[in-house]
Amino acid sequence: MSLPSLTAIAQERGIANIDMLTDDALEDLVAEAMRRDLPLAVEHLHRLSHGEDGAVSIEDPNSDLGRQLTRVCAGTILRGVASKRFCHGKEITFYNCCSPSLGPRPPRRTMLLEQIKLQNGAMASADC
Repeated sequence: MSLPSLTAIAQERGIANIDMLTDDALEDLVAEAMRRDLPLAVEHLHRLSHGEDGAVSIEDPNSDLGRQLTRVCAGTILRGVASKRFCHGKEITFYNCCSPSLGPRPPRRTMLLEQIKLQNGAMASADC
């Protein structure tokens, strides 16, 4: 997602000055940009939100989905918007950049154990 796509969406909506928008309206622009620019991640996270809390989805970091999940994970803003707008308010936890879990944040020990399991013997393969 880039500033030009946000600007294009604002122009499509007839918004001349995004600085004058409310927080909710700005969040609407970001959510729409995510729908357009990160459709695989948005759909995947939405599907996960309808499943069991804490279920981990392990994705190939080099796949289109893995790269899009990495984009969501890399930014606090995108992660927050995705949680609120696409995951029915469920918190998104990433064990690594392309292995999301939705629901209440697991205890630290659980996260550490899951990270070890995801390593599969090679740190680089799990930490993108």
